[in-house]
Amino acid sequence: CAVPRISMAETAPLLDGGAYTTALREEEKAKVPRPEDRRPLAMFCPNPFIGVIWTAVIFNYGVHVAFRPERWNVLSLLLGHAILGLQIASFVRCQLTHPGRVPDWWDERANNGLEADATKDHVYDKWLPPRSRWVNNAGCVVLGLDHYCFWVSSTIGHYNRKHFILFLYYSMLLAAFVGVHAFLSCYTLLRRLEPLMGPFAFGMMGPAGSPMIHQWHMEMARRRAADPTMPSMAQLHNPQQFLADAFADVPGGLVYQICVFVTLIIDLIATIFLCGFFVWQCYLVVKARTTIDPDDDKYDTGSWSLNTKQVLGRRAVLWLLPVGGPDGDGLSWPAPKKAS
Repeated sequence: CAVPRISMAETAPLLDGGAYTTALREEEKAKVPRPEDRRPLAMFCPNPFIGVIWTAVIFNYGVHVAFRPERWNVLSLLLGHAILGLQIASFVRCQLTHPGRVPDWWDERANNGLEADATKDHVYDKWLPPRSRWVNNAGCVVLGLDHYCFWVSSTIGHYNRKHFILFLYYSMLLAAFVGVHAFLSCYTLLRRLEPLMGPFAFGMMGPAGSPMIHQWHMEMARRRAADPTMPSMAQLHNPQQFLADAFADVPGGLVYQICVFVTLIIDLIATIFLCGFFVWQCYLVVKARTTIDPDDDKYDTGSWSLNTKQVLGRRAVLWLLPVGGPDGDGLSWPAPKKAS
């Protein structure tokens, strides 16, 4: 028969306070999957929030690439796929890179009183390096904790903060890039329909027999004389038939053009939202601050370059690529400007 699993909470009377706290912490830690142990589906879509993002990406790709009647030029296709690839690569690196844990040797030094900057977390009975905190979702003390992001279901710390910021950047860039192309498609469609929509909208104004209707008839006669392909009066008085004829020669038809307009709205909203979040993260980076401590400036070196290297790495040429890591080990930090 199966042996029932007994939790630490049920054995609390058998343990003293310190032993119970340690055992409970180890039990909770065992429940937390490591980033490298995640299944592919759980890694790419850990919650409904990121599922919404990937759904928008797939919908945009289907409308503007897979099912687009007229292909974009080669340069647009190359740039779009490059941005998409960098977005996915940044997300994967953010998910697979551990935010940073305290090594055992540092714990021993802190227990022996050899780490002057170490502080004690009495709740979890752990020594904390500067800017580190215990995170239940990670099951350990996270170095350089920035925040826990519920959008990607990951803890953002010293070693994966760069990849998280790059994921934001390329998501914003992709939304803006596709949004511009969606706007161009909508603008081209309006220019294409303008000779038809102009007289139609003009003819729908004013009561029958009014001077405006007479002026509209004169305008239509002038346009039909110049362009025999203009719709007849009967077509203009039948809106449904008029729209069906107007979109008959439009690439993709009416349904496809509606989808293009929907992507334009989605990308506009996403660009505004992601741009604000990305600018905020950039401000925190250049000021050597974190999301959970946005007003703490005691780690600011006074140099935006040095502050940025602590997150994006020493080599500036790699700052926008999801490779490499931050400058430093997350256990100690450069001297702040006030102490210099």
